[in-house]
This record gives sequence, C-alpha cells and structure tokens, in this order.
Amino acid sequence: MRFIRIALLVVLAAGFTAVSGSARTLDLGAPTGLHGFLLRADEPQASTFDRTPSFAWNPVAGATGYEFQLSTSSTFRDNGIVYANNALTTPVAAPNVTLPWITGNPHSLYARARAVTQTTTSAWSAPFGFDMTPPAAPAPLASYPGLLRWTPVEGANGYQIWLIDLKKMEFVTSNVLDEREFYMFHQSPAWTATVRWRVRALRDDFNVGTSRLNQIPIAMWGPWSHVYSSTNPPVSGGPIKLIGTVSDVYSNGSASSPAHRLMPAFLWTGNQTADGTAAELFRVYVFSDKQCLNPVLVGSVSGGPAFAPRPYGGLSM
Repeated sequence: MRFIRIALLVVLAAGFTAVSGSARTLDLGAPTGLHGFLLRADEPQASTFDRTPSFAWNPVAGATGYEFQLSTSSTFRDNGIVYANNALTTPVAAPNVTLPWITGNPHSLYARARAVTQTTTSAWSAPFGFDMTPPAAPAPLASYPGLLRWTPVEGANGYQIWLIDLKKMEFVTSNVLDEREFYMFHQSPAWTATVRWRVRALRDDFNVGTSRLNQIPIAMWGPWSHVYSSTNPPVSGGPIKLIGTVSDVYSNGSASSPAHRLMPAFLWTGNQTADGTAAELFRVYVFSDKQCLNPVLVGSVSGGPAFAPRPYGGLSM
C-alpha cells in the first residue's frame, strides 16, 4: 500500500507541473508593435525600404529572449524563410543579410517575433509586411573642371560610371571620378569640352549562399541615371595652384572646412612646374604631416586638373 501511495503522489506531481507549464505559456503574451526602421527605432513607421531594415517590438514581461524570422511568405513556410535568429536577448533584430528589391500585393516580405523563457514560448506576433525598392539613381552635383561628381546613395558600396563617348565603364568607391581619359595626350577642347556620362550604384552581396536561408538572389546594381553632360573650360596655364578637395563636401584645408566622409578628389589649376616648365601629366602625393615626410598616397599619372583615386590603378600609357 505504501508503494501505491508513492506512485500516486508522483503522478499527481507530474500533472501539477504540466498544468503550471500551460499556465505560464498562456501568461507569456505574443510581442506587439513589430515594425521596421533604418536608423532609429522611433522614426516614423514605414513599410517600404531601399536597404535591409532593422526591426523592433515591445518588450514582453517575463521574457528572457526572443526569436525572429524573415520570410517571403505571410504564412512563413519553410522554403520562404530568408533569415532566422533564435538567440536574441533584446526586442531588436538587425538582420545581417542583403534583401532583394522586391514588391508584392499587399507585400513581398514579412517579419515576425516571439518571446521565450527557459521553459515556455509565446505565440508568434502578427506579421509585419514590407517591401524593398531600389533607391533613386545618383544625380549630378556641382563640380569642377576635369571631374564628375554625383550624389551619394545610402547603402552603396561603389558606383559604375558609363563614359558614353568613350564607350567605357569605370568603377569607383567614392562619389567622384576624374576625367583623365579625356585629358591625357589630347587637351584640346574637342576632347575635353563636353563629357557625357551615366552612373549607377552598386551594393555588394557579402552573404550570398550563406545567410539568406532560402538563397533567394538579389540585384547588385541600382538603376542607371539619365545621361548627363558636363562641360569643361580650356586647359589653363601658369604655375600650379592647389584649390582643395571635394567629395560630397568641399574642403579648402582651412580649420572651418568640413571633414570628408568619402575619399575626395584633388583639384588644382595651372600646368607649370617650379622652374616654369609646362607639363601635361600630373601626379598627386598625399602626406600625413605638414612637412610632407610621411606619404600615405601616391596617385597614378593623370592629365587633367583633377585627380580621384581609383581602385584598379591608372591608365595604360
């Protein structure tokens, strides 16, 4: 009889634990307020983004962590899961994936989150639907002789420039491109007066095949800009005079000049060396000190009144 009582007590204890676990599950509510954002969690809510957003939701009382999913399906089918993180400790997710530019009706991408404790898991939140659209193409900025300049695109890793009349493509990681192809060995206005060009932004896909769980492909290039025409004055003579540096901002080297966020181009006028000899080719040297003792950049040879570093070296001579 004693053994029967012990077994009965064990059964009753197991039943009590199950009921208590169910009660805790019901008490752990699903997350609310799930939304996407680019810079600040409290920015105006939006459902369209041009680069992968972060996500936030209201904390759940008693939660020790959260699980988060991104999917191309509002039902979150297994083959639609783009990204998942089951080890979040705060009600914020910042997916380290490049999402495709994709739109749908009502949406093409969906996010959801749920709260967890050591013993329980809440229901999933209501899905947050959103779309991805490419940013606007770069637009030209006011520039200087021998230089192309355009508006930076948020999230871009580089830019492809189409030099239309030369039937040539160039790639840079800043928002400036010098016109060395037009100036080198032919500095007459027939070559340099007008330059027609287009530009588009690049976003590298560092996570292809690794972080997007369903390996959905993405477009790496944004839309082409319109065809723009830049004009240059005739090549000036006289002693070389440094003007300044320019990227998305202009700096003349004074204490009040703004700092560059992007690699700048270097500007000058004139074509005479220290002894008065006229030159057609130039090279920019950049030093880290005022005495010009520690060089940090030796530019490639260029023929125009501007120089912007390129990631793939100079022209064939």
